[in-house]
Amino acid sequence: MGKEELFEVNLEEHLPKVRRIQRRLNPRSFRIMLHLLMKGDHSAQELAEETGLSIHTIRAYIKEMVSATPKLAFIFGWDRDTMGRDCNPRYRFGDGVDMPRRSREGGRERRAARTIAATKNFRMNGRVIRVED
Repeated sequence: MGKEELFEVNLEEHLPKVRRIQRRLNPRSFRIMLHLLMKGDHSAQELAEETGLSIHTIRAYIKEMVSATPKLAFIFGWDRDTMGRDCNPRYRFGDGVDMPRRSREGGRERRAARTIAATKNFRMNGRVIRVED
């Protein structure tokens, strides 16, 4: 990210929102994060790679931005892992409503479906016998 792009973010218009937390955040890092979050949604890992800050610092900054009143960032969506679970939040600039995680009942439903399928198929003398409904 070049210096020209970095200073396109006008902090003056967002300053009323930032007054409470501006002492806790490095102004340059804060400006880079605002710039990235204004462009689109990003995960904490992506922000860490772009800014060069550690993931722990990014999470602390995001926590301050999300807990500010009014919010400076909100959870826009979730990245899913290989099993389909919501694991990494994606953040976007603004005072929006945080997207909740999907219900965790999906695992129970899948487990129940496997149990039902297993009871329909059972082995008798080494052969799989399918029970029709």
